[in-house]
Amino acid sequence: MKKWLQQYSFKPGFISITLLCLAFGTHLFYYTVDDASLSHAYSFGITSAFIFLASQFFRNKNEKLILLLSTLLAWIILIRPVNGIIILALPFLAGNKESFLEAIAAVKRKRVYIIFSFFLLFCIPGIQLLAFYWQTGHYFVYTYGSEHLDLLQPHFVDFLFSYKKGLFIYTPLLFLSLFGFRYFAKTNKWQLFTLSGFLIILIYILSCWSVWWYGGSFSQRPVIEFLPFFALLFCHFLQLFKTRILSIVIGTLIIFFITMNQVQIYQYRYNVIHWENMDKEHYWRVFLRIDQIMKNENANKDLLPNH
Repeated sequence: MKKWLQQYSFKPGFISITLLCLAFGTHLFYYTVDDASLSHAYSFGITSAFIFLASQFFRNKNEKLILLLSTLLAWIILIRPVNGIIILALPFLAGNKESFLEAIAAVKRKRVYIIFSFFLLFCIPGIQLLAFYWQTGHYFVYTYGSEHLDLLQPHFVDFLFSYKKGLFIYTPLLFLSLFGFRYFAKTNKWQLFTLSGFLIILIYILSCWSVWWYGGSFSQRPVIEFLPFFALLFCHFLQLFKTRILSIVIGTLIIFFITMNQVQIYQYRYNVIHWENMDKEHYWRVFLRIDQIMKNENANKDLLPNH
């Protein structure tokens, strides 16, 4: 992801700040340190590689990258099928309409690469089908019970702002990054519409899952794989402030949001923030109250079974 951000000619300091904020100010921290048995941190890594190499392909039209990108996409789908939606971000990664159309033309000229790409996209995810067959005798096994995707029942607002599991409530630094859209609004309308369109479609689809809060988890975990896009916006956001006073104000706000993220992760670790049943009352009852944990108290113990 650092290599990708460097392509945009950000100052090294801005990139370093962004990487630190991403590591400690988002829920990526929790799913790397506390809950690494889930796939999200690994998906984040391989998705970042895909984003970087796709950007490289659009820049130099190196046809050899087609097979590598196909392999990465296949692994992305194998790890978590819904993340195949990353292909909708390709128009944004192209930078502009002309580059995108030139890349499509370059791919069409290499039909052998297209054939091998489809072969990879079939074979690598097929590993899961073989695993299902060896374990159950069936190639297709639906493992989510009654949970399902319903595109007619989105929970867009709840997904982003609910006290139960809202992305911007439990990871407020990501909301701050959205102000980075101002850069694209002023400089590149193609990237403005393609990135905003991609993120809207992404959140819409993720919020259409019947269990939109994704069970026992911290913040909205399916967004982790797509954090590089928020990181890019965050870098652009940092560049907006030219005066010393604004820099101090925004710096203070960033430090507060990082602290807030770490405190909430700490609370979640000790069941002060419940894994599934939070609401407005219970959220504000323990907001930044680490003193309760230090005293071995839990103001939200009524949410725990057999309290």
